[in-house]
Amino acid sequence: MPTTPVYGIPYPSEGDPIYEGAQQMRAMALGIDAALAAAEIPPTTASEIASCSMTRSTNLSIPNGADTFAAWTVTEWDTKPGGVAMASASGIYARTAGIYRVSAFAAWETDGFNEIIALTRTRSGISTLLLAEGDASAAWFRGHSLSTELALQAGDLIRLRATQTSGTARNLGTAWIGGAAWPRLSVTFVRPTP
Repeated sequence: MPTTPVYGIPYPSEGDPIYEGAQQMRAMALGIDAALAAAEIPPTTASEIASCSMTRSTNLSIPNGADTFAAWTVTEWDTKPGGVAMASASGIYARTAGIYRVSAFAAWETDGFNEIIALTRTRSGISTLLLAEGDASAAWFRGHSLSTELALQAGDLIRLRATQTSGTARNLGTAWIGGAAWPRLSVTFVRPTP
């Protein structure tokens, strides 16, 4: 059987008899397996990928002029890498070092001014702002989405923080739209840190 020029994966040639198809497919599959093993691409299953998503089932009241961290009430999924949960009421923990995709969504229930949502990382007791989005104008149902990829260490805690200065307490989440508009936070392992 001929082989591919880069990875040396065997494949059937045009003149090979059909009755040898099973042996040729086996040789090709073993060649692909060997090429992937040599390239250090480990096989993974969905349960091995560290991933967690949390949301709420109710609005979250944000006082005027006060930074408020979201408290999570519903775990949508948690693959529990190594048998240890990533989910907590305060946020999502990275259980291994690596590059993670972090995303969050939050919508204000009513119009207001100077509203901000932010992603933070807490490492060794120190909170660091990662990404923020806000708006200073009034509009009905303002939704904000944040998404980034970043290097995390084992034990880092990702949290969602909200702030607004409209003069009165305001809610994150919109009961009149339902579950799609509740605050949400997701963290998924992408690859090891280079």
